[in-house]
Amino acid sequence: MKIKCDYITNSSSTSFICLKLNTRELEEKVLLENKLSYKKIEKKYDKDYIEEIKIKGGLTVVIGEGGDVHYIGQDLDGNDLEDQTLTQIKDKMVEKFNKVYELKLNQSDLEFDYGEISRGWAK
Repeated sequence: MKIKCDYITNSSSTSFICLKLNTRELEEKVLLENKLSYKKIEKKYDKDYIEEIKIKGGLTVVIGEGGDVHYIGQDLDGNDLEDQTLTQIKDKMVEKFNKVYELKLNQSDLEFDYGEISRGWAK
């Protein structure tokens, strides 16, 4: 039996805010550096029903319904947002992508996104 000690909801969805790459071209470069492709991710999703893949640099590939890449980036939580401005967060992410993936990104290559991801019922 699992016991949850904080806010409890009957919702089967999760809200999120993230900072992500904003073009498919950049996503493809990062996937390639991690020996991944859209096709490989789709097959892995179909086989194992994975929802995310951790990649170099502490980043995440989040996979949506049917194995589509929802985004490549980083989820943000309260700790990220308490200690720094959104501009500072974006600067750090640009620096991370440029260092780890040897890209020449600037702030306009990343965007903030938010939404809700439907999840199955917890077991």
